[in-house]
Amino acid sequence: MSDSFVIIVPARSGSTRLPNKPLAMINGRSVISRVIDLANSSNASNLYIATDSNEIMDHCKSYDANVVMTSSDHISGMDRIAEAAKILDLPLEIPILNLQGDEPFMPVQIINQLPMMLSKDTPVSYTHLRAHETSLHLVCRLLLE
Repeated sequence: MSDSFVIIVPARSGSTRLPNKPLAMINGRSVISRVIDLANSSNASNLYIATDSNEIMDHCKSYDANVVMTSSDHISGMDRIAEAAKILDLPLEIPILNLQGDEPFMPVQIINQLPMMLSKDTPVSYTHLRAHETSLHLVCRLLLE
């Protein structure tokens, strides 16, 4: 497996518990701007924000982030990431790290190490997407035990 990986951050404004959560402020900076900085400090070859919100798109672009507009009909962030990967036509062999738009304090060391744990000798779980979507290596949220 190559050392290359990309990060796709699903970000939506429609949270029922905290509407517009990606734009919520922490010490004068939005949550999503902190996630952008975190992703940019990683070893990822590219960062993409996948959103259905023009407001989030404009905000992320002001931080020079690549933004992919996705459907507002997605049930989960993984669905949003799958659509973004398809729009971007990412090669199947490139691991995609799902960095949640509300995880600005994920240690960058974990972000950098997680994709490197994939190898030809290690079984990889594939996310089975709808029949019309392409199967991709999707690295889900890391669960720390």
